Amino acid sequence: MRTFTEFFGFYQDPFKRTPDVDFYYPTQMHIEALDTLQYLIHSDEPFAVLTGEPGTGKTITIKKFINELPSNIVSAYILFPNLTPEELFMAILEDFNIHVDKSLTKNALFAKLRDFLIEIGSEGKKAVIIIDEAQNLPNETLEELRLLSNLETEKDKLLKIILAGQPELDEKLNEESLRQLKQRVTLYVKLDNIKQEDIKNYIYSHLEKAGKSYVKIHSGVVKRIAKITKGNPRLINTLMERTIIAAFLDNSHTINENHLISALSSVNNVMATVHKKKSGKAKHTVIAAVIGCLALLVGFLGADKIFNLKTEKPAAQIAVNTYTPQAAENTAPAKEYTENALNNNDIYTDITAETVENNAALVPDNQETANITEQYAANNTNQHTENIQIIQTTPYVPTVSQDVNNIYQAEEQPVIEEPEPVVNRPKDVYILADSLNVRAIPSLESARIASATVGQKYEYVSENENWVQIQISPILTGWVFKQYVSISERP
Repeated sequence: MRTFTEFFGFYQDPFKRTPDVDFYYPTQMHIEALDTLQYLIHSDEPFAVLTGEPGTGKTITIKKFINELPSNIVSAYILFPNLTPEELFMAILEDFNIHVDKSLTKNALFAKLRDFLIEIGSEGKKAVIIIDEAQNLPNETLEELRLLSNLETEKDKLLKIILAGQPELDEKLNEESLRQLKQRVTLYVKLDNIKQEDIKNYIYSHLEKAGKSYVKIHSGVVKRIAKITKGNPRLINTLMERTIIAAFLDNSHTINENHLISALSSVNNVMATVHKKKSGKAKHTVIAAVIGCLALLVGFLGADKIFNLKTEKPAAQIAVNTYTPQAAENTAPAKEYTENALNNNDIYTDITAETVENNAALVPDNQETANITEQYAANNTNQHTENIQIIQTTPYVPTVSQDVNNIYQAEEQPVIEEPEPVVNRPKDVYILADSLNVRAIPSLESARIASATVGQKYEYVSENENWVQIQISPILTGWVFKQYVSISERP
């Protein structure tokens, strides 16, 4: 069974969720950000600050910057910076390929880093430290970075520091305790959503770089994605990836608006876990999120097509499920969880085996990890995950525009309710996870009898609350987790 990348003739997924420099799209804003970071290297400035909302391209800009550093610049890239000063110094030294004894004190680590900088300075080299998600750095650690930036020779500074993060980083730097650090920062870069006129080129650039050969997109799809996402690259990638999968499940090389509607349905399922930031405004409830989801579909289909489904058969729906780490860990009552879930502005998108592969350095690739994952799923009945290693990350997906009702206006038509005879049509089961265990019986304790991969199609046999039974061969059936498959009736 072909995957969707093979179906469309792609060499790789054109809309990856992890930043890939090969897919860097140079808008004017991102070019200016990159130029500013490169200027830092050749200037006397010690600090640069890069901020932007999640999904606007900070990390891919940083990776592009690192890839283009000249040979006389050595770099350390720190991605998880919620560290004490000792932990940060140790992480920096290790990224510079310097082995350190974990028992060393902060002063000893500082001295070791100082000696390294002096050594490379004598060789005509400089060092740059890039800290991503720097809004999570404790104030004490930020102050140590300021002291570290004081290291210099008679001719030049030995170290450049780039702090990248969400807008909360600006708020942190405005705190009184960090005023001395802020005085040293003279280079500020802010990234925003890409302009509407750049979105079409952004989408087609990704398709071309992935090896586009068998795909066409209706112009209306691009326009609607532009309006819904407001130009946020991460949400563009999310919608485009799921729209392409919807077209694949529909066996269509042309992506149309029905496929986008299917993708929106899966994104709206994710919106049930939207976490609003704390503010003076009234908190929204999950009901409001559901109403927003309905408004999206009404805006695309028209009310008559929403409530009289027999008038038009939509494209195959994608049953893309989500795993929410905080939700799984939270054992409080549902009402309390709902209130907690609205405290910040993040959306946890689904985590598949592809995500694990893209973060292989973070997750040990062994059977023990897989066993722990399955046990974790067994203890959290609301969020089952089979054969998928769990990374507790919080990728951000911006809130979908509430103005989508103006996108697509359908004429109102009278709805005629007519009973339809019940017909038990054969069904097919499509695998949505990159790798999914097939069990002998619907239980995590059952033996694994096969492994299914994304895009494979199996004949539907039966299902229960959490599992689906599939026909593996003419004489063998097995069970897979329902939340990682899509079930479609045959015509």
